[in-house]
Parts: sequence; C-alpha cells; structure tokens
Amino acid sequence: MRKQTKMRQVAHYLRVFAACALLLAAPRPAWAREGIATLYFFAGWGSTKAQADAWEIAVRARIPSADLDIRAIPYPAGASDNGTLVARQIDKDLEAIATTIAQHPEHKTVVACHSSGCGIANVLVEKVLGKDIAPARLRLVNLDGGFQGGCLPTKRIFETVATECWSARDPKGKTTALNYKDAEKHCPAPTQRVLEAEGCKSGMCLHFKLINAALGEGTAKRDFIRTGYDKLDPNLEWLQESALWLGLTITPKAEPEPAPPSPPAPAPQPAQRPAKKAMPN
Repeated sequence: MRKQTKMRQVAHYLRVFAACALLLAAPRPAWAREGIATLYFFAGWGSTKAQADAWEIAVRARIPSADLDIRAIPYPAGASDNGTLVARQIDKDLEAIATTIAQHPEHKTVVACHSSGCGIANVLVEKVLGKDIAPARLRLVNLDGGFQGGCLPTKRIFETVATECWSARDPKGKTTALNYKDAEKHCPAPTQRVLEAEGCKSGMCLHFKLINAALGEGTAKRDFIRTGYDKLDPNLEWLQESALWLGLTITPKAEPEPAPPSPPAPAPQPAQRPAKKAMPN
C-alpha cells in the first residue's frame, strides 16, 4: 500500500514538473516581455483597414524584431477629416490604448500618425499624459498633420514628449507637401523634419510620399486617398530616430535579384564556298 501511495506521489510531481516546463517554454505575451516596445500608427482620412494592414505587414518585414509590437489603425469609415472630433467617436478605444500604455510604463511607445490621423493621435497622447506616466517612455511622430482638425501637437505635448513634425518637399524646394507651411509655423525648430522626395509635382503627392516611397504623381486629390498605399514601399526615413531610440534596426528594402546574363551569341561562321566540280576527262 505504501509503495502504491509513493508511486502516485511521484507521478503527481512528474505531472506538475511537466506542466511547469511547458509554461516556461511557452512564449510570453507581448505585454509581459521585458524590453518590448509598441508602434501605433494612425492612418489618415479615408484610409481603409486593408491599407492599414498592408502598411503593418510591410513595416514588419523591414523591422523583423520580436521586441516591437506594430499596430496600424485605419481612419474610422465615413468620418469627417477633423481628427480631433473623430477621436470622440472612438473615445473608448483610445482610452483602452492609453490605459494599456500606462499599465506598462517600463515599455517604450511610439505613436505615429499621418494627416487627419494626427488629430486622433494627439488625443491619445493627451490621455496617456493624463495618466501620469513618465513622458520619457513616449514618443510622437507627426507626418504632415495640419492646423485643420487639430492635427498638430499641442503645447503640452511639445513640452513633455519627444516629438517630430515631418513634412516633405521636392529637392528644389518649389513644391511642398499639403501641410508643410502649417508645420513650419507651428512646430518648434528642433522638432521639424523634412523629407526631400523626387517624383512629385503636387503637394498631395508629397503628402502621401511620407507613407509610400513608391508613389507616383496622380491626377486628383481623391486618387491619392484611394491609391496612396498601392504597390506599397513604406517610407521609413521618419522612423530612423525612433528605431535608434528603441534600439532596433530597420533593414534595407530587399532589391530584386538581377536577371542572369544572357549567354554570348555564337560567333558568325565564314560562308562556305561551294566545292568546284571536277572537269570531265
């Protein structure tokens, strides 16, 4: 009897040991890992979930690190281009994100935004600051947000959070992005960043060039909103400073393999003269 009891105890301890081993071997959720960082990207007015998902996948391919959680958030469907007002419609979602950030103050968070999405991002950052976390763990990157809709950072954000205001222009400086002048007037000089981009002849093209390096010139405003994420090659020049802050590396875009060289053409052969016929005897 005692022998059977002892065997049952041994079997029990072995099951407990096996369960603990499985728990230790299982990958921990993102929020539980030390050193994890999060990049939130709020896409601009008219963006769709498919576009946001495509951007997220493309950026993951360029930053292949398990220590970065990337979340691209499309603009609410059918909403106006006033990002600050639209933020009220998704207040519960923003509050949930702000609470998550505040609950893990040891993690670093980058909040990036484009165009009207910056109005939403500003509201989120203000919510986080209201929860009393260390601003040193937070960073805001504004991609051509403008005065309209409150899409430029507030004075409080500038004073407490590391902030970058990005816009774009052509190399000759003749054409500037949609909200270039707004950022130039509103953002303190140390926060201003400029992407010099070729291939654009309009402000709207440069506005979207901050998102998609492959973008070419379009014909109308709504063409860019509809096609701005097509053939996506994410422009990540604006993410370089944040990646350095996070201790991560952005890999260069993979170039297509060059086609193998064609085999050399055979050398031309000299023409053969017909053989002379023998003369009859």
